[in-house]
Amino acid sequence: PLRQRGLRSVGSGAHRSLDPTSGLQDAQLDTGARLHIVHNDIARGGHMMVNIRKFTGVSFRSLEELVNNDMLTQEAANFLRACVRGNLSMVFAGVPGAGKTTLMSCCAAELDPSLRVVIAEEVFEADVPLPNVASMQTRDARPDRPGVDLRTLVSGFLRMAPDVAIVGEVRDREALPLMMTLSSGVAGFTTIHAGSARQALTRLRFVCQLADTSNDIPMNALNDLVSQAIDVVVHAVRTPEGPRINQISCVEDLASDAGSAQFTITEVFKRDPVSGRLEWTGHIPARATEALAGHGMDVRSYFPAELAPPPPPSGPHA
Repeated sequence: PLRQRGLRSVGSGAHRSLDPTSGLQDAQLDTGARLHIVHNDIARGGHMMVNIRKFTGVSFRSLEELVNNDMLTQEAANFLRACVRGNLSMVFAGVPGAGKTTLMSCCAAELDPSLRVVIAEEVFEADVPLPNVASMQTRDARPDRPGVDLRTLVSGFLRMAPDVAIVGEVRDREALPLMMTLSSGVAGFTTIHAGSARQALTRLRFVCQLADTSNDIPMNALNDLVSQAIDVVVHAVRTPEGPRINQISCVEDLASDAGSAQFTITEVFKRDPVSGRLEWTGHIPARATEALAGHGMDVRSYFPAELAPPPPPSGPHA
């Protein structure tokens, strides 16, 4: 049919062949739009379904541009910039369309240009405007060649000598090798679907459990792994005015008496439900403060000096 011929042409431009035996297929067009195809043999009524997610035409490439678009405040942008330059690892969480990939790309743009960045994605989406970037995407299996999944790409990260490791989105078995990479001293970024910072950490632990098919890793060890690997969680939401950062939290070291299902975080910025403004909570993140100090940065310089002295970090939460 004409539609299938058109999709074959589109798929060719996206370097993906139209393969009904795959059932579901994803690709990115040259325009940046994302293509998702549900083939007719698994769709009700036998009709192929095609979903195209187009960008609005506005491409953000820096934190300053996001500030100008009211996605976050200047204070929050300065804090995120410091975290990036302090080699802290970050997770960007939220629902689809909340701007997670855009946020991740804008933060990655703040990296030192001399660093080697290695990226693995199912479909090329991240835009990192740096000179030393190695980007890879998954490959579907064909009769003449095996497939290459995201876990395989991520498992090979350390052999590529990265300074920074980026995974477009964590959903499945790639989570465990990514956490292993980040806990080895490599900084990194990724995105995940979650409703809050705490949910993002819990979900990361859950997908790590999925990857551990032998069930050899105890729950408290997975907690420790995720806590060591991730330093900052940025939660974004989708609003009628556009994507907005709702919360920025920092992960702390696990309490010695924490239960097997508990993480400790410090909420640093949170959007006020009345004013709608992303504001400092008054909390100072202990582990991030120490890490940034090692790079000659005083975390308190990024917060309003006139506010009262901050309370200690929040206690453990599930």
